[in-house]
Amino acid sequence: MQVTALLEDGQTNLWAGTLGGLFRFHEERFEPVSGPPALRQPVLALFEDSRRRLWVGSRGGLVGLGEGQPRVFGPGDGLPTHDIRALAEDREGRLWVADRSAGLFRQAGERFESYAAKAWRNGTNISPPQNWGEDNEVRALLGDADGAMWLATQGHGLYRVRNESIEQWIWPDDGLPSNHHFALVED
Repeated sequence: MQVTALLEDGQTNLWAGTLGGLFRFHEERFEPVSGPPALRQPVLALFEDSRRRLWVGSRGGLVGLGEGQPRVFGPGDGLPTHDIRALAEDREGRLWVADRSAGLFRQAGERFESYAAKAWRNGTNISPPQNWGEDNEVRALLGDADGAMWLATQGHGLYRVRNESIEQWIWPDDGLPSNHHFALVED
């Protein structure tokens, strides 16, 4: 079975997202995690937030584990149930979610809203970068210590959302070796 995401949480539990669902390493073996059906769908992203809540991005929706019963976030909460590829938390403790075909979403209380659509609609000083779209295929997210959110995309370069503005770096204009990025790490 193909492993698509690995995470060691703050309590040294090892979690594996696979095309067959979510697994946890327990007593020298990986065991499937019981819970809502979304945990048995392909799991493409894992993230532990600052409150030690585990977030699971799957093709069946976003699942929050760790505060009582698992909760599945889907269309009724403002999120699609396609391919959740990346998860990150910003300095304010809001979860950001990247869906392969529906774009970027930011937590607003108990709901999520399309980040780009909200920004463009509200007339903020954000103007969409030339190649911005719902299908940017964000593959990784990183909230940095300065409060910016970094987005690594497959085919559209690197983005930074900071102070309600979006910047983009692309190959060959900005010296990147490629426009295909799959991971982000803050040094």
